[in-house]
Amino acid sequence: MKLLLRCPQCAPNAASQYVEMNYEGVYELDCQNGHRVLVTLPLQKFEILFQMGSLAFLDGYPREAALDFAAALERFFEFAIMVMLSQQRVPKSHIKATWKQLSHQSERQIGAFYMLYLQSFAQQPPTVDNKWVSFRNSVTHRGEIPTVEKTEAYASYLWQYMINLLAQLKTRQADGLRRYVLSQDVTANNGVTVTTAAIPTMISVLHENVTDSFADSLAVLRQLIEQGVFRK
Repeated sequence: MKLLLRCPQCAPNAASQYVEMNYEGVYELDCQNGHRVLVTLPLQKFEILFQMGSLAFLDGYPREAALDFAAALERFFEFAIMVMLSQQRVPKSHIKATWKQLSHQSERQIGAFYMLYLQSFAQQPPTVDNKWVSFRNSVTHRGEIPTVEKTEAYASYLWQYMINLLAQLKTRQADGLRRYVLSQDVTANNGVTVTTAAIPTMISVLHENVTDSFADSLAVLRQLIEQGVFRK
């Protein structure tokens, strides 16, 4: 799926350029006027993955969508862990070194999230329903091809789960969230302008989530596709 971007140095009359969406949210543009620009989208990996999953779902690929949704949840746990540790002002170097011990083990990451949530909020963390854990495992490890209906139900559940937790992080871990987001600045080589762009996403860290459900967010995404913000 491709995303519409414009050269900020040529704005407001810049020619449009479509780029393939990627996991990092960083895009290098060479516009028709010779400008080299590094465009960064201040999106977390879970935001990008959930967006890609939603686009795949609308494009008629439920299995690919389910895999992206599952990956988005794993990266959301990582994001939440980093926010809570940043709230406690744990040095970035210590976080990075320790995360290496967990980076390839999703179950340990979930356990780390649950315990940090318990410590940070002094209440039992909301756990993912076992029904959806089994669904994820069947699709990921046993090659299940899910129906459109079941994939939509899975996405709807995960959307609400992450929206609720994100709201808690925004209100009760705001300093940690700000610290972590600001620590992710992108640098570029000499001669390349770095600029930031914004796009609406199904789940947003930096902006208010105004829709009430996954279905409503999906309707907004359909409109964006019709407007040309995204295309195949």
